[in-house]
Amino acid sequence: MSTFYLLPPRPLLGERLAGFLQTFLPGLDWDIARRAELIDLLDSAALAHTDVYLVYRDDLPAGELPARALADGFGAAPGDEVVEVRPGARPGEVTNHRWRLGSLDSTLQQARSASDGMHGPVASTPGLLQAP
Repeated sequence: MSTFYLLPPRPLLGERLAGFLQTFLPGLDWDIARRAELIDLLDSAALAHTDVYLVYRDDLPAGELPARALADGFGAAPGDEVVEVRPGARPGEVTNHRWRLGSLDSTLQQARSASDGMHGPVASTPGLLQAP
């Protein structure tokens, strides 16, 4: 089984990573080019793990449900785990939702139910992408 990390768009993730690094390396400039390099480093580090794939929201077709986009565009299959990472309401806060891709029809039905305000078997874990 594979694990797909569905991450925020690259510019937002780069901004969050740069902000995190500012706490340890104050005064360094993390311009757009450096932020892109941080994303490349993250990709390389994560892909060193077996069956791990990073997918950025800006790579998904607009308006398409994540389950369909991951299956159609990235090779996700029934049983694969998806970890959706989203920015939280407060600066530096992130949340993640973990779920498994079932048959595409059942996964799409669960996604529609969740978007209607009903919550299926989805776990939510808040976290911070900031130093304490």
